[in-house]
Amino acid sequence: MIHKIYSREYSDDPFGISFKMCYNSFAELHDQDYYEFVIVTKGKIKHIKDGKEFVAGEKTAFFLRPDDRHGFEPVGKENCNKINIFMSKTAFKSLIRSCFDEEFEKTAENRRFQYFKLSDADFKHCAFLIDKINVLPSGGDAQNKFNTAAILRNLISYLLIVFSGQWSDDERSEFPEPWFEEFLGKLEDPAVFTSQIKDVYRLAPYSQTFLSRYFKKTMNETLVEYIVKIRINYACNLLLNTDYTVLEISNKVSYSSLSHFLRTFKKITGKTPTQYREPEL
Repeated sequence: MIHKIYSREYSDDPFGISFKMCYNSFAELHDQDYYEFVIVTKGKIKHIKDGKEFVAGEKTAFFLRPDDRHGFEPVGKENCNKINIFMSKTAFKSLIRSCFDEEFEKTAENRRFQYFKLSDADFKHCAFLIDKINVLPSGGDAQNKFNTAAILRNLISYLLIVFSGQWSDDERSEFPEPWFEEFLGKLEDPAVFTSQIKDVYRLAPYSQTFLSRYFKKTMNETLVEYIVKIRINYACNLLLNTDYTVLEISNKVSYSSLSHFLRTFKKITGKTPTQYREPEL
């Protein structure tokens, strides 16, 4: 597949930073030679990176690095407004080293961490800073460029603080939506929760290791435990609403061993399948 390389020329800009407000503007698959923050201010947008798709809604922010191969696409007919903030490699490194420690610099370069959610307060603060730029006097004089760059540096520093709070060393996150909620929704599909666990992991936009840790922290149980409960709940519905035998139901919820199914069912419900189907009067 042919892809483009996007470059921003900063040779005549001593600050190496700029921004633009986009309305239904989407970028095809490309590489880039700069750092970039993207804030979705209205609607939804689809982000494609490393062959994976992620639909982001309002108040979602993206942190993109040089050489990230990615693109944006519309979500159906839905409109999307976003803010793009660009920063040269030199300017970004300077900002990181002046405002953050060496450990955070490593986190910032970890390309697994791409998305984060802005709270209402964070979103309002970012909008406030952009509004400050928009009311600056028009013109390209040196003072105006300096003021714009200063506000943008402030904005990027703020975004990095929010980013670092959500992607900490123990990989704790305040970002259960939209990707995690979308993932949980997929688990409700019988074709999904009856498939092999290794195939379920592939439905998430992150590695198996990260998803396992994140799921445990967010749901207070493992992904496997969660899926087992969904399977048993589905089995309960089949027991009450169909004439399938216990063995047939066991097979339908992906238990190759009937004895294993019976033990698991009893452990979760406190009853055998027969007792569950024919409760005492």
